[in-house]
Amino acid sequence: MPFILPSSIYELKFNTLEDMREKEKDNLSCIRPTLIIKDTKKYGIGVFAGESIKKGQLIKVLSGEIISLDECIKRVRMGEETMDDPLQIGLRLYIDLDYPSRAFNHSCNPNAGLRNDSELFALRDIRGGEEIAYDYSTTVGPNITSSIWTMKCKCGSKDCRKLLGNILTIPEKTLQQYKKSGALQKWIKWELEEIEKGGDGGLQMEKYEEIALYIRNALKTTNFNRQKIKLPVH
Repeated sequence: MPFILPSSIYELKFNTLEDMREKEKDNLSCIRPTLIIKDTKKYGIGVFAGESIKKGQLIKVLSGEIISLDECIKRVRMGEETMDDPLQIGLRLYIDLDYPSRAFNHSCNPNAGLRNDSELFALRDIRGGEEIAYDYSTTVGPNITSSIWTMKCKCGSKDCRKLLGNILTIPEKTLQQYKKSGALQKWIKWELEEIEKGGDGGLQMEKYEEIALYIRNALKTTNFNRQKIKLPVH
């Protein structure tokens, strides 16, 4: 039996962690297209358009509990999550997505993308009954290296990359198309700009590797203690 999402949904908009938590309490509603969650008959559940959606239209604000990097690591270690599940919205911030939000699948040739923090919008006109998918790699920061997360892709598109990695693994031509379409989260855009300023990445890449090493060690350790690490605040 398909699960139908109502067109009135909760919208998240935030600037700081405190603001995020306050907005979570507000439970603001807004009108969005009807979405249907059902079996894709290929790779588990997926989200389908219940009606036609115009290019640029907001589909859904992906929502859930706002958690820190350390809390994310803790939940992965406890088996409550996998590294695939939470949506990264900063170097040290995640949204532990609710059921409807995590039902959207990946595609290497997506019809939707993410903007701002977690706004899913249409990259082109979407027909009623069509599955809605976005490129997962656009939401994975450069600090999440291949030693921490990769995902085999079976999207079946002609542009399928077969193996997904972080934002820096997206082919340059495709990445530029996402930039032009506005299909990048604001924090991802900021990080890419910082990398470009440094030419070859330089200090930025060292920073990402430092965080990646922290995550790898934290995932391996038997007794997880929240270590202090200097992360940029922006």
